Amino acid sequence: MSHPGTPLLAILILAWCGSPCLAQPATPSGPQVLVGMSVMVEVIVPGGELEPIPLEDRTSPMVLRTVAADATANGFHYRLDCVALEPGAFDLRRHLRWKNPLEKAPIPDRPEWHLVVGSALPPGQVIPHELDPHTNLSLGGYRLILWVASTLWVTGLVVILLWRGKGSQAPAHPDQPETLADRLRPLVESGLRGELGPARQAELERILLAYWRRKLGLDQAGPADALRHLKAHPEAGALLRSLEQWLHQPPHARQPVAVDEMLKPYRQVSVTGLGVAP
Repeated sequence: MSHPGTPLLAILILAWCGSPCLAQPATPSGPQVLVGMSVMVEVIVPGGELEPIPLEDRTSPMVLRTVAADATANGFHYRLDCVALEPGAFDLRRHLRWKNPLEKAPIPDRPEWHLVVGSALPPGQVIPHELDPHTNLSLGGYRLILWVASTLWVTGLVVILLWRGKGSQAPAHPDQPETLADRLRPLVESGLRGELGPARQAELERILLAYWRRKLGLDQAGPADALRHLKAHPEAGALLRSLEQWLHQPPHARQPVAVDEMLKPYRQVSVTGLGVAP
């Protein structure tokens, strides 16, 4: 024999279980993140390779970047870094495309494509704070900055004028053109130290030939003949003969050499026009 209150109790239980207030809302199967947070999405998709659609402007609510795309048996295993700039539900396929432009098939759907992005702010419009109309803006600091800047500017101007005045009173010293002695000095000094290798010795002979061939009228002579005439000439070969004689002496018998005296004939000769590159 059933209790009289049993049907009524069963009805109340069914009504309570079916109440809308207790029903759980359905949510997408994709990951849920907040705006601005980076989330890594891993998904395996058959077919060709996918790539993010390049951003043509800055209004896109989703920034997508491929971290890795590893080939599988019939597709690719993707690891995608996603950052949503707005809350809402996103289908990542809208931000991807086939890397091969000839492939027109739709991108297969996967649960991982669907991303739900929430907002860290409470619901409702966020209104900025009203400006206080009674805020007093002090001009004292601004005036002080203007005064300091003006003082520095005037001081700098005075310093520049004084410096230019002193510079105009100083005697002018125009740059002296390079002479043949200037060009020969480092080569001769290297030779006296025993550091004049074959290349620099050839440079020394080339410089002397360039000058003496023109002065002695040996322009038509070959390099070997011109060098032979140069060494035999009393004035032209003096430098080479002195240098060779000094180098062939035993070190203990060498006497100090006055480089300035050796280069005296070339002090007034400019290298301009000789065709001797520095």
